[in-house]
Amino acid sequence: MCIRDRYNVKVKAKDDDVLDPVESDWSDPYAITIQHRPNNPTDPPSGVTSGGVGLPYYYTASTTDPDGDQLLYQFDWGGSIEQDTWHGPANSSQTVQVSHTWSQASTYNVRFRAKDGCEATTDWSPALTVTISEPNNTPPTATPIYPIKVVAEQPITFRWKYDDTEAL
Repeated sequence: MCIRDRYNVKVKAKDDDVLDPVESDWSDPYAITIQHRPNNPTDPPSGVTSGGVGLPYYYTASTTDPDGDQLLYQFDWGGSIEQDTWHGPANSSQTVQVSHTWSQASTYNVRFRAKDGCEATTDWSPALTVTISEPNNTPPTATPIYPIKVVAEQPITFRWKYDDTEAL
């Protein structure tokens, strides 16, 4: 159940007329419900701050809930909020890890927010700036290493040397 604190509030009015002070009866009760939302994140998500198009990158986030409720997390990947995607649930203070792959080179501000089971939602976290670049990839080179001596009717073993100077 999501109701955290419920109070019935009544009021009474009083006329401060010095000669003829008058006071009303108590009003009917008015129910006030106070729902605690998770604590607003104070830190941005953690993860890499630069990378290449088309590669998955992992980001972590966490916050706490004053009631100890489990939390769901939503990420804004720099303008593309996954509207219906909430990751989790995770226990209060537990870190969640989510991956994202960008399809275009640009600079993105990644942020997150959390909500508890009562739909109480935090504000957005501070942003982590991530720069995604186009890949500058050339094919690796393969160089055969020939045998020095070949003997008739004996197996010949060839070896190859590979080099990929841009390997991630």
